Formats: sequence, structure tokens, C-alpha cells
Amino acid sequence: KYLEREGRIMFLLDALDQLPAEDRFQFYLETFVEDKIFRSNRLILATRKFSFGHLATDSIIQRGKDSAFHVAFEKIDEKKRNVFLGEAQKNKAIASLGKYSPELIEVPLILKMIRVLSDLDKLEGHTTRGEIYSAYFRHLLESDFYENKIKDSEIVFERLEEVALQLFEDGLSQRIDDIETGYPKERLKKDGCDKLILDGIIPPELENILQQTPSRWQFRHPSFQEYFAARRLSKNKDWKNVVTLKCRNEHWEEMLKFFSGMVLANEVFDIFMSEGALFLAGNSVCEAKELSEERRLLIAQLLKYQCRESFPQFSRCRLIKVEDVVAANESSTLLTLLKRLLKRENRDGRILYSVIELLLRIKKVDWSDLVDRQEFNSLKEIKELEGFLGEVSNPDVVTLSIVKNWGEMVTIPAGKFIYQDEKDEEDHIFLKEFSVMKFPVTNALYKEFDPNHILRFPLYSFSDDHPVIGINYYESLVCALWLGRRLPIEKEWEKAARGVDGRDYPWGEAMGYQNDYANTCDFVIGRTSAVTEFEQGVSPFGCFDMAGNVWEWCVQLYSKGHVIQRVARGGSWLNYMVHSKCVYRNTFDPDERYPASGFRCVSLPLTEIDDDAEDDD
Repeated sequence: KYLEREGRIMFLLDALDQLPAEDRFQFYLETFVEDKIFRSNRLILATRKFSFGHLATDSIIQRGKDSAFHVAFEKIDEKKRNVFLGEAQKNKAIASLGKYSPELIEVPLILKMIRVLSDLDKLEGHTTRGEIYSAYFRHLLESDFYENKIKDSEIVFERLEEVALQLFEDGLSQRIDDIETGYPKERLKKDGCDKLILDGIIPPELENILQQTPSRWQFRHPSFQEYFAARRLSKNKDWKNVVTLKCRNEHWEEMLKFFSGMVLANEVFDIFMSEGALFLAGNSVCEAKELSEERRLLIAQLLKYQCRESFPQFSRCRLIKVEDVVAANESSTLLTLLKRLLKRENRDGRILYSVIELLLRIKKVDWSDLVDRQEFNSLKEIKELEGFLGEVSNPDVVTLSIVKNWGEMVTIPAGKFIYQDEKDEEDHIFLKEFSVMKFPVTNALYKEFDPNHILRFPLYSFSDDHPVIGINYYESLVCALWLGRRLPIEKEWEKAARGVDGRDYPWGEAMGYQNDYANTCDFVIGRTSAVTEFEQGVSPFGCFDMAGNVWEWCVQLYSKGHVIQRVARGGSWLNYMVHSKCVYRNTFDPDERYPASGFRCVSLPLTEIDDDAEDDD
């Protein structure tokens, strides 16, 4: 008690994730929430990520964190990792693979695998994860170093493969199943084969691959299941049909990364691309040594405009020149693929900007020039885009009521207005009549555009009537085109927000921090709000959320070649009210998926302006 009271005890706890969900929760509640024994003492908790099941509530979890935890999960320090790896840290293949599968250089168990192989001089020459895992498991099962050397290792491999793939086919992925960990031991049994379990006990020679409790078992790491399942699938004559069905299933993604290096690379990557699983393809290229160069170029082109923070492994794709991709591939093959990627069932809104860029290059049209001028009439002449651009009005394809309700437009009449701080009348700007969306694009409306869209930040925007967030400039621009519209230039956005009299906020002056006008961080809502919520904050023309809720992307005309970042206006739930002033300009990288960025659209064609300075800078 004295040591506890004086804070002089260090507790070492392991394998909390091995307990059933209810027991984990009970332990957490009694120890960290009610008892608070660890408040003054040190605790090292070694565990995989887990959840507490249906018993847990956010408030209880937070109370436990507040009372006990300063650090929830600590990443391995790079210097310490390199010291541990020794000579293995010089292996270029490991560093390259780690970009696409970070756990290879972040998970202690896998780092140990690499170190063991390196010390045995069995690491060199292995350039894929599949080869590394194969070498390690064969070392475990066949090495004379182990007292219980397994004679029939191939039989053990086959049984592990069967069990691993069967789990996937039954919808059980160890990487995803974080509520109820482990599986009944009956799954390891097979008539006439006792290699995995005997009298209810897993043999000790498999303890580095499988772990067990009295009644349950699981692989030592989720990637072990994925590796063995991939081996089994590669022997299946029907693997092409299986991959076609499962390549966009997140539960199968890591397994298929292993798999891509075990079969004919060109064939499996053609399936990935034709089904729209481009991120799986991009993350698997390092596993497929035999993949053709033209396919590598094509995959890089399609992943060209991804967020460099979210997907650093694809940052070098930005160096790809679209003309090189066209030169390396047959035009007919490219057109067939691009038409498939534009279809709703294969659609991924994250890659459509580069899909259109490639399609137009084949047609000898400069996509970047059209975007720079905001001149999109010529797209109507592209036959391959007819179906894509016509979906928005097709009742057999979209829910027209959603498009109508959340895509409602308001008219901004022709006339002069005060732009930025130009108060002198001779500096006022004349805009011809145009229309702008009454609301920022909502989750419901964006889902009509991309039916495969997964919410980027579901903690902060989750309801259909909340604005979609985490959408970058390129994705916003293509969605606007799909709606038959475009992103606003800054002059259009500002007139729609402040009217003609130069007011600071859409509703007028601030008059202190007032509730019910805008969703900014001053009011500690801590997330987005329904786009119809702040009626008092509407603009003079009836537009909602022109201040707060989400930043809205704007276009800068004729900026190609000298502007890197893109302008966003309106402030957000994550910023102070002062940032939501009608004149305030913010900038982001166009590929950035910021949790407070959204967009709204304006009518085609480009609104005429009477001054000479059409550039918004």
C-alpha cells in the first residue's frame, strides 16, 4: 500500500486484447475508472488495438483515459528500430515495402521476424512480404534450431492455409474482428490430421504462429492469417472470380496484397483496375515483381492526385506525365478501362479527376487547360462521358428527390457588389446573374455521385444532412461537373455570401459571439452540423452556411503554372468565427483532405465580370 500510495510501482500488463470483450470492459471499468489505482503509478500496457463491445460508452472510456492514460499507443522510435534491426535496417527492400505496408516496420513481432532472418543470412534476395513470411515460417517449422522440428511442414502449411482462407470465406478477418477476439478450437480440427491441435492443445512447435487460451485460438498477428489465406487462394483454379468479387472488400484487402505476388501479376492487376480497386493495386505494386511497366505507369496515373499526407506512398505518382501513359498503352485498352471506371458500380470518386485527364488526353484535349479556364462545354462532345454526365437527371440511376432537395439553387441577380475591402463605388464589381447552391454538398448528395463513398471523418460528419467533409479540390471539381455545375470563383462565392453592401458576415455584423448564426469552434459544437440548422445566419440571397460549418473550395482562373495551393472560403466548425468573415481567404493544398473542408457549386457557364481582372489573386 505504501509503494502504491507513493507512486513507486510499475505495473506490466500484457494481452488485454486476449480477454473476451465483456471481461476487457469490466477490467477497464474497475481498474481505470472506479479504482484509479494507476493514477500515481506507472503502467506499461502491451496490447493490440481493441474495443470494449456493446457495454462501453464514450463517457466511460473518456473517464478512464482522463484518470490514467497520458499515452494510449506509442509508436516505435525510428532510431530504436534501426538499432534493433541491425544490418537488416540497410535492406532497401524492407524500406520500400514499409511504405506500402507500414506495419512491416512498426510492429515488434514483424520486426523480430526480419531480425531473425537477417541474423541467419536468410533475408537477402527476398523483395516481397510473401517471400519474407515464407522464409520465416519455413525457418520456424524446419530449422534444426528448434527441438520440436516438424518433419511434415508442407502438411502443416496446407492446414494453416485451409483454416486461414476458410475464416475469410466465413467473414472472419482477424484484422477487423476487434470485438470478439479469437476463434473456437474446433476450427483447427480435421479428421485424420492432428498437426494443428491434439487433445485440445496447439502443439508447442506452432506457438510462434498461433496463440491459444483454454478454449480459443488465433494467429499471432493478423498478417499471418492473411499470408496463409493468400497461399491457399493462389492454388484455387477459380481465383479470378474470387478476386473479382472480393477486391473492393476491405476485409480482404491486406490478404490480396500478399496474393498479388503469388499469381500472374498482369492478370490480377487487370482485375484490380477493372473493378475500381485502384488503391489496392497501388499498395500491391511492390509485391508483384513481374508486373509490366505500362501497368505500373497506368496505376500511378490513376493515383496521381491523392492526398500526400494520407497516402505518402503515392506522392511520387505526381511526377507521372499523362502523355507517357498514353504512349505506353493501347488506346483501345485504355478506353475500355476508363469507361468501366466511370460506371457507378466501379466508381471511386478519389480517382475520377485523373480518369478524366487520361480520357481527354487520348482525345487530344488538355484537361488542365479546361479546368484553368473553367470551360467545360467541350466535355459534352466526349462520347465516353455521356453516361457519367447524364446520371444526375436519370431516375433509374439516382434518387431525384435527394438531388433536388440538397442540390437546390438560388439566383444571384446581376449587379454590382463590394468585393473584399474595395469600398469606393468605382471599384465595385459587376457580375451577371448566376445561381449558387443553397447548401454545401451534403453526405446524402455526395453519395448519389459516388455510391461507394465511405465517410472520411465519421466522428465529425455522419448524418445525411451534414456537409460532406474531407473532400479535396480535385474530387470537388469532378462532383460539381457530375451535377452539371462547377466550383465558384471567389467573386461569385463572396457575392452570394455577403450580398451587395459589403457586410462582414452573411447576416450582417458580428455583434459579439452570438449563438444560432454559425457553427464555428467558438461555440464548442465539435463537429459539423445539419446544413439547415443555422437559419439566422443565412446570406442576403438565402444561402445557408456561408459562414462556418465547412470551408468551401473556390477556383482561381488562369492560375495554372503559378499557383500551387487553392483558395477556400467561409470558415468552419474547426476554426474561430473571425475566420468565417466573408472576405477571409484561406488556402490548402488541392489534394488535402482536411476534416473541415467541403464545397458548394454554382451554375454553368462561367459568370461574366465587367472588370479586366478575372484572376482572383
